[in-house]
Amino acid sequence: MGNVKVLIIAEETSEICLQLQTGLRAKGVATVFANNLTSVCRHIDEGGIRIVLCTMYKPCEQETNHCCKFFEFVSEHFSSELRPKFWAGIQVSPSSATTENAASSEIDIFSWPFSMAVIVDYCCDRLFHNREIDFYLDPVHMQVVFPKGSSVSLTGTEFQILSLFRESQELRICREEVGKRIWRSNKTGAKTLEMHISQLRRKFKPQGLKINYLGNSEYGIMENKNLILINLIFILWTNFLPIYSFE
Repeated sequence: MGNVKVLIIAEETSEICLQLQTGLRAKGVATVFANNLTSVCRHIDEGGIRIVLCTMYKPCEQETNHCCKFFEFVSEHFSSELRPKFWAGIQVSPSSATTENAASSEIDIFSWPFSMAVIVDYCCDRLFHNREIDFYLDPVHMQVVFPKGSSVSLTGTEFQILSLFRESQELRICREEVGKRIWRSNKTGAKTLEMHISQLRRKFKPQGLKINYLGNSEYGIMENKNLILINLIFILWTNFLPIYSFE
């Protein structure tokens, strides 16, 4: 990871700050802390800040919303090279207030209730990306988002399974590991996992991706080269065939 870090803006002794630091460090992600604009700017100026998590988010209180103020200041005063690529506001208390127009559209908002594990996965998914087959998980809307912008809704279990796929650089999972991480059991039945994998296959197929059984209780995500070839032929057919006249 080099000097890539996640900046957490929060009260230093808050429980949420400690949970975020513990969760991210367990995944091998370096974290730094700030609780005011001066320290935020100092960390960003030092470089390496890729993601900002701000717990000081209060919908419908723009005049005191530190998250929005920090984001706007950083956007105005730092070059694109230093500016963090992702910014998340964390609403830490229950509220029925809408988040519309409460923050820049470039800020992802985690509204209550939320899981700390989801926020940790949000960071890891953006830091540990696979170059050949790229998609990312959106924990805010419980979706998988593909490079061309299309997205598909996921169930909670599907989201967890794809999170495990994303933790592997080769996009592979093992049935036993899935059982321990999701169902807290070493004896998760093949039919249970296969049922969820089948649902994911249907959602991935239109995107040119497939989930194969690799043997030894392992599954892997890879490109569906047949579908890519079919799409290429269709593009050539629809764009170039009208050029020729058969009269």
